[in-house]
Amino acid sequence: MDKLLEKNNLVKLLILLIIPVLIIAFFVSRSVFIPEEPAEKTEEEILEGPEEEPETLEPGGTVELRPNTEETNEDLLEFQKFLNDNFQFKAKSGTMALSVDDFLEKKQGGEQDFAFYASQILYEKGYIISFVFVYEYTDKDSQKKKRYLTVFNDAGTPRYFYFDNQGAHLVSDYGRNFLELCLHEQTRTGLKVNGYGTVIFGNLNLEPSGWEKFDY
Repeated sequence: MDKLLEKNNLVKLLILLIIPVLIIAFFVSRSVFIPEEPAEKTEEEILEGPEEEPETLEPGGTVELRPNTEETNEDLLEFQKFLNDNFQFKAKSGTMALSVDDFLEKKQGGEQDFAFYASQILYEKGYIISFVFVYEYTDKDSQKKKRYLTVFNDAGTPRYFYFDNQGAHLVSDYGRNFLELCLHEQTRTGLKVNGYGTVIFGNLNLEPSGWEKFDY
């Protein structure tokens, strides 16, 4: 009889110990799975509106170039001065450009040589998008000729150098695409542009791999 009473007391004690544990576990589990209410937004956050989603580039898509609101990069003006102070323009025919070393040694060259040299130096200076752009035009004697430009991107702003007897000239912003570049050149020179193309970076032969017709 005594053993039975002792056993019953032990069961009651276990029950008294287990019940509080179960109650605590119940409330803990609710606190884990019940989502917290969002914190109230401050007045500044409300006025600012929702956060903008970051832009993503879809396969085959393009990113719109945005104009640079700052003034022309002083380094580019220094580079233009360097070209004009150290190299002499001497027109030549053909599509072959001098290498960087040969251009530095000769200290002179045509559009082809200036354009290639500038594209290489700008790339080395951090202007990753830098290349030679070629367009064909009809001169005042109805002869078809080519011009060679160095086109590059400066913090979202498209710019280019053109070269003539007066040396190197920086154009701060020609537009948003190659058609607008050709229109800009057509207006600047007063000559009819017939077509254009780009040259593979680092290629000394400045003949474009393909030509796009320009008829505006």
